[in-house]
Amino acid sequence: MHPPIPTSPRTPLACHGLAARTAAAGARAGALLVGLLLAACSSTDTPKEEADQGAVARLRSAGYVHAHEAGVARRTIEPAGRERGAGYTLATTAERGARRPVIVYLPPLGDTGNSPCRWIDLWAGAGYAVLTIQPLDDDAQIWTSAEARSGDFARVGRARYRDDVMADRITRLAHVLEDLRARGAAGEAPLAGLDWTRVALAGADLGAYTVQTIATLAPQRRAALEWTLIPGAYLAISPYARRDAAPGSAPAAAPMLMISSPTDVDPYGVVPDAAQRHQAFEQAVGGEAYFLELSPVSHRWLAGIAPDQQNSAEAIARRTPVFREPGVDNRGRDFRNEAHTAPAPDDEPPELPDAPAATRAERDAQLALARNRQLTRRAMNEVRFDDVSVAFFDAYVRANPQARAWLRDSAANWLQGAGRLDLR
Repeated sequence: MHPPIPTSPRTPLACHGLAARTAAAGARAGALLVGLLLAACSSTDTPKEEADQGAVARLRSAGYVHAHEAGVARRTIEPAGRERGAGYTLATTAERGARRPVIVYLPPLGDTGNSPCRWIDLWAGAGYAVLTIQPLDDDAQIWTSAEARSGDFARVGRARYRDDVMADRITRLAHVLEDLRARGAAGEAPLAGLDWTRVALAGADLGAYTVQTIATLAPQRRAALEWTLIPGAYLAISPYARRDAAPGSAPAAAPMLMISSPTDVDPYGVVPDAAQRHQAFEQAVGGEAYFLELSPVSHRWLAGIAPDQQNSAEAIARRTPVFREPGVDNRGRDFRNEAHTAPAPDDEPPELPDAPAATRAERDAQLALARNRQLTRRAMNEVRFDDVSVAFFDAYVRANPQARAWLRDSAANWLQGAGRLDLR
């Protein structure tokens, strides 16, 4: 009988076995990997997965300086009067002061007015009141509809971009905003704290196309749809370009910022080519227009849904990272036709080295390191999204000349080659 291996509170029994296995593989894997595994085992069985907070902090300190208020609170605003349907969400901080400028945010197709979105908290923390509205109930419930049960998500999705549906959406949104403004003017809390003289209209996915449409409404069309609100800025996340769009769109009523990435392809197949996102910027007519292209991130990430957040409207399976072996694809399965509720999130597993690891322990370490790099890239992209979007709102909603100067003169260099900011 072999004597028991001595253990200590800092060195679990499992780590002794792991250290022995990695030591045996040291000639093949190299001393660096062995040292990494032994260091990891000093406190836990698996390497810790986290972003490089130092790199993220350095990027933020060099970027656009703005408020980061804590304590964002979300309140549900129930419809009143002639308005019916689901409620709307208002996000603000507890900071006291003057009335807050407003960002009206239109969420993606399939999301409700209370779906999780990181950008809402970031903008609210920057001193804005963020009002989230999904104008049509059918837009929120589309992936649970009878039409979606066929699995042809591209056809179902494209139907929501039709001109007649868009007209209904804008008319409905106009009525909702008219009601909310009237309730605020009457002193209803918390709507009374909104400053409707300083407004931005923002949206993602289908919400972005709604923003684009409103921004370029001709005066007679604006009157026909009863649209009276004139925002000082428009933001379109994952913008949409209709290939069959007729020329002669009206000039944008205010500056617009579009945000996308080279991998910004929606999982339901309406936009299968990310170049179509940039086409929307190229078709922009009149006024100032910015296009922020971040380093590769998914369509879902751009919509503000973190990979570890589960959208309640999407009861679907998540992709699981797999180890790369010779001759095996590392992208996982395509779930788009396997669910009757919605397409799967398009979050990819981290990229691993081409050479396969010799042991499971080495594969665990490779995956942890790749995951750390991926988390760092995402965290830095979040800082880039935050700073550019808040600077844009500050420049054109708050009329801050320093914010506008930063956008035009400093932002492109600050992106550090991990993104691009075009201006026209």
